[in-house]
Amino acid sequence: MKGICSCSGERLSDVYHILILTSSQYLLSFRYIIHLFFRNIKY
Repeated sequence: MKGICSCSGERLSDVYHILILTSSQYLLSFRYIIHLFFRNIKY
């Protein structure tokens, strides 16, 4: 069995990893929406 410290550390790193993944996905979708928005304005 692992110690409490290692478990909490792994859990924190997992949370940060998930936050980074979700934030990057949101940024990509946000940029895509802005791109479509400006493209519609031009036409």
